[in-house]
Amino acid sequence: MRLVQTLVVRDEIDLIDDHICYHRRAGVDHFLVTDNGSVDGTRERLQHYADLGWLDLTSRPAHEFAQYRWVTQMARDAYQRLGADWVIHADADEFFVSPEHDLKQSLAAVDAAIQAVEVQRHDFVLTSYRPRGSVRDMVVRKTRSTDYQGRPLKPKVVHRGRPDIAVAQGNHDVNLPASARQPWSRLEILHYPVRSYRQFQSKVTHGGNGYGASRDPRLAAHGGHKRRWYDLLRRGLLGQEFQRHLFDAEEVSELLASGWLVEDRRMVDFLAEAPDHPSGTQGSVPEFGSVLPDQPDLSDQRHQPDS
Repeated sequence: MRLVQTLVVRDEIDLIDDHICYHRRAGVDHFLVTDNGSVDGTRERLQHYADLGWLDLTSRPAHEFAQYRWVTQMARDAYQRLGADWVIHADADEFFVSPEHDLKQSLAAVDAAIQAVEVQRHDFVLTSYRPRGSVRDMVVRKTRSTDYQGRPLKPKVVHRGRPDIAVAQGNHDVNLPASARQPWSRLEILHYPVRSYRQFQSKVTHGGNGYGASRDPRLAAHGGHKRRWYDLLRRGLLGQEFQRHLFDAEEVSELLASGWLVEDRRMVDFLAEAPDHPSGTQGSVPEFGSVLPDQPDLSDQRHQPDS
């Protein structure tokens, strides 16, 4: 089996090494990566892995955000040029896991008639008492992850290689009928969307600018949470939104007891036992990925779980 992963990234220096090295150890044979105007060193790290032959790297300017076109092209390239049997579409803050961290073994068990599997996401939360803001330091997640409107997060689709595949904006869906896909519990996605205030602010700024500058009518119905966050940023309210994603020790204890949160050390333990990254950055957390002292002081505003 040949497994290929696509990735669109922008300014993900705090976790890009862990993302690439983890998925390679878990079974990904090759990566097709589009860098969308990174300025924090992410592109240089990716070039290092390209030089090793692990990935193909393409650059797109920061003012463009045609994610669905880029990922569709990479998905077709994965099949037509690289001979992919299966294709994963990930964001940099998403880690695909399976029993024994063997993605190929999980996909090999899919019935031959099924063309795609739907994989659930689990959101990890940032805690004030483990403040590095690193994938290597985040060990509690929600048992029921929801979007900003309180709806269950949509699954992401992993599909067999096909020459006619089309990937929707956001990487969550493809042009395959329901009869050709099925939920697949032998794969999960560990998701780390908020890792520091500065990272969160950067994410919101890039997403808001990208959607705001687009004249593509196909994007009008997408990016609702990023548009909402960008509006809060422009109104000076992003710090309050960030506080909703930051948990102190008392809150974590209460929410673990209620079952709203659960401890999940799979990624932390796996990365702790992993060999050194080829880039020499094993275990390092750049300043960009820290919960920085210049984040707004909102200690008097307690987090309230989503309803």
